Amino acid sequence: MKMFFRGAASTAIAAVAFAAMPAMAQTAGDPNANQADADARAEILAGLTLTNVAGTSLDFGSIIVLGAGTVTVPSDGSAATCPAASFVCAGATDVAEFEVTGSDGKAVSITLPDAAATVGELEYDDGVNPVHTIDITEFETNAKLDSATPVLDPVSGLPAVDPISGDPLFVQYDGVLLTGGTATFPVGGSIALAAGQEPGLYEHTFTVEVNYN
Repeated sequence: MKMFFRGAASTAIAAVAFAAMPAMAQTAGDPNANQADADARAEILAGLTLTNVAGTSLDFGSIIVLGAGTVTVPSDGSAATCPAASFVCAGATDVAEFEVTGSDGKAVSITLPDAAATVGELEYDDGVNPVHTIDITEFETNAKLDSATPVLDPVSGLPAVDPISGDPLFVQYDGVLLTGGTATFPVGGSIALAAGQEPGLYEHTFTVEVNYN
């Protein structure tokens, strides 16, 4: 009985010593070699505020309709497109200006309404059903920023470069850079008029959204 007991004890001690060896080897040199540090951080951004600059709106001016066609007010400030075969355009046109404020130096993306998702945005109600409408076919802005996505050459499939500077080209998105914590951008667009469009003042309110990119 004693011999059996000693053999069991001996086996147990050997097993304990074997299991402890890896831990002893791990700390044989630097006692902190099995530890590492990492930084934790959080950047707090100022909330974004977007306002329509007072007195500005997307204004297509006054139009005499001779036939169907499209009138465009570009956001870059160039002259409105008014095909003479379809329209006689008069009066001043304008773009809607927006101001965004937030954290200095940050890129902000702009989301314009999806004109293709809705028809008959501009409405004129003369008190008779149905209400008269005009389709806005596009909202656009010339406020652009480069993304991290390279433009690919359609032939080679390789990243394209500027033919003059040789710099890589990147896919652009609608956005602005907050300089001093603020930036402004214009919004233009196009409308499709039908032949025989009912005379009247057509109006619509649209929504623009901004987010940190």
